[in-house]
Amino acid sequence: MKIEEEYLRVKISKFSELKDCVINLTRKLEPSLSREEILADIKKRDEMGDGLVSTSILIIHVIDQKIKQDTIFYITLENKISYFSVSEKNDYQLAKVILLVINPKHNLTSANHLMNFIKNK
Repeated sequence: MKIEEEYLRVKISKFSELKDCVINLTRKLEPSLSREEILADIKKRDEMGDGLVSTSILIIHVIDQKIKQDTIFYITLENKISYFSVSEKNDYQLAKVILLVINPKHNLTSANHLMNFIKNK
């Protein structure tokens, strides 16, 4: 299955607003997922380690069998927001977020823009 890729620029001021943004984007793709299911999917993946890729980039994973269209959202934050990494035990200022919304049963093609988004500061 081909992964869809979408670029967004959002203006938020705190991490709780980012969570709301993630929930809204995921529910646009798959309306049958509840807020609680999405948060549980994120928590389950974060238990393996948060998705901090660098001091300013975080990957958030929503991995659920209800997802019909696998999508990566490349989110650039207009203003940096504070994020506390439990695994790193440190506070970071996020500038970018990558939201992976995928079905674990799908065979996926590669994400064309993922590495460029991470490298392009």
